[in-house]
Amino acid sequence: MFNRKLFVIVILALIITALVVLPAAAQVITQTSTFKNVSEVITDDDFCGAGEVTITLAYDGLLHTTMFTGDHPNAGSFHGKLMVNGTATAVDGDGNVMSNDRFVKTIFHTNVNRQNFNDRFNWILNGSRADGGRHRLHLIGHFNLSASGNPVVFEKLRISCP
Repeated sequence: MFNRKLFVIVILALIITALVVLPAAAQVITQTSTFKNVSEVITDDDFCGAGEVTITLAYDGLLHTTMFTGDHPNAGSFHGKLMVNGTATAVDGDGNVMSNDRFVKTIFHTNVNRQNFNDRFNWILNGSRADGGRHRLHLIGHFNLSASGNPVVFEKLRISCP
């Protein structure tokens, strides 16, 4: 249930910010953007096995970026962070509702310097079904590429279903 669409949008925003918006003579450029009351409807598989579900997401978020340019000692370094919090409601083909009564929280951290690239994310969904059953999905992902050129990549998924 990882929101690939949001991930792609964030990565594209970070790249565009880094390549187009930033003036060449600047030393440190920091930008913060907030978004509120975003609503999105997606179709995905229910992680608890109920088949295909229609998911309505409603969230707020914050995107913060910092880039070092020009003659700064850390020129070429970049840091980006995205935090999203909101709610989710999923309806399966039989009309059964699974609601997120706590939060959807996605945190992306991207750090780049002359020798390393590091990206990680954290996706959490806690909620309940109409029958009172509780569910939880927690996905952690990590990608690291060091100066040696050897990547370290992992994802860890924990799921509990009623």
